Amino acid sequence: MVRTHAKARYPNATFDYVGHSNGTYLAAGALQEYAAARFGNIYFAGSVVRVDFHWNKFAAAGRVEHFHNARGATDWVIALAPKSVDYVSELGGGGFDGFTPAALDAPGLTQSEKFAWGQHSGAIGEGHWPGIARFIATGIQPPEPENLFKQTPGPYAPLDYVSRLRLLGVPLVAVAVPSILVGAIEKLFPCGAEHGFAIPEYCFYALLVAAPPFFLFSPKAPPSAAPWDLVAKWAAGLGAALLSAWFVFAVFWLALAQCSSVLSAVMFVALLAMTRFVLTKY
Repeated sequence: MVRTHAKARYPNATFDYVGHSNGTYLAAGALQEYAAARFGNIYFAGSVVRVDFHWNKFAAAGRVEHFHNARGATDWVIALAPKSVDYVSELGGGGFDGFTPAALDAPGLTQSEKFAWGQHSGAIGEGHWPGIARFIATGIQPPEPENLFKQTPGPYAPLDYVSRLRLLGVPLVAVAVPSILVGAIEKLFPCGAEHGFAIPEYCFYALLVAAPPFFLFSPKAPPSAAPWDLVAKWAAGLGAALLSAWFVFAVFWLALAQCSSVLSAVMFVALLAMTRFVLTKY
């Protein structure tokens, strides 16, 4: 909104951008959604954007002059969360894996050859400010000194390995949170024992068995037009949909239909809040 007002007030101005975490998603989304969005120099740190985002397309159209992506060696936030859902969302691991060569195949598009220390905010810490400022002012790629960047190739190896197991991160949370809630409901509130679960327990265990392959055996790269990638994408989407359905029925319906009136009222409000969130988001 601020940039929109500034563009309207200064239509001939060139806008540069420094983005971190969700800020990287906002800039990429603006380029995708608004044809009038144009930037001079863009610097990303801790990017949550998919690794196949077509920066080259926007550079060729003159909508981005220079772009630089700083990758994080120990950015566990990106490695475990956005990267684990790049098959079913616009989020991805650009701040950890880096963008693909094809995505950066245009003049002025670069990313760090090495990986910055410092976890999620590592590539935008105070030590990086002089290099970021010079890049924004001149478009010259920032330096990668030894005190700020891992000198050996690749990200932190153990985190890199774990990040390839797509069961971890968001998919794990999608299973763990409903499981904990159902357990808490059973232990803390007086539910009708003669009814049991609203959904038989074997359905829950079947989902637990079926969900991991959707994420664990997915290719490391994001989806493409290849048949296997398309199958993996839709399989991951189906797994996410089944887990979401189980969450709604096994948790909310269990509380509303079988538990105490106080918990039912709380869960009903939560259900309304979730419905409103989904409707306003999509």
